[in-house]
Amino acid sequence: MERTKIKAAIKKVTKLGSELADLDKELKDNEEVVLAAIENHPPSFRYASDRLKDDAEFIRRAIEVSNGTVIGFASDKILNDRECARMAIEASWTAYNYLGDSLKSDRELLQLALDNSDNIFSNDTPLQSCDNKFKSNRDIVNQAIDNWAYAIMYASDELKDDKELIKKAVTSIGGALEYASDRLKDDKEIVLLAVKSNSDALEFASANLKKDKEVLQAAEG
Repeated sequence: MERTKIKAAIKKVTKLGSELADLDKELKDNEEVVLAAIENHPPSFRYASDRLKDDAEFIRRAIEVSNGTVIGFASDKILNDRECARMAIEASWTAYNYLGDSLKSDRELLQLALDNSDNIFSNDTPLQSCDNKFKSNRDIVNQAIDNWAYAIMYASDELKDDKELIKKAVTSIGGALEYASDRLKDDKEIVLLAVKSNSDALEFASANLKKDKEVLQAAEG
């Protein structure tokens, strides 16, 4: 392929990564062009050739120039490649959500995702897409709640009835009371903590506690 054609394509995708979609097949299979596109806009990787989406070495380079979420557009083989998964999660924990089922049961990878999702701007959790066995693991759920209180919604029914976990969740975000067991929605200590955190949490309390004078006073601030 002519070098001038490659340079022109790189110039185009550097300005707007999604332009990769309109390039010739040969250019969608060109590593330089695709890397330039995803550096500008990681989701542009969806337009790359199947060969590149299945190339572990290229995926690792792609993660380095963009972020871990590019793995979401890779082949099934890559989504079950542990080394690519590890690298992607280290770059962006949300990459965990794209992994294949064989890796969703890997505790070390889940732990890596949880460790990297620990920030005040979290609005999601790897607990959502992990293997179900982890959703009933108290240590895992506890850490997930530390990172984002609403993670309790993905916990097992048994852990939604764990008073200490629910207490932690509603103290951080009162609305997490919505995901507590019915028993704990009728627990005055829990409900008071929730409404003190957010008065709107009152709507998730039991019918009995919605009429409780102390709870109502707490909700009114």
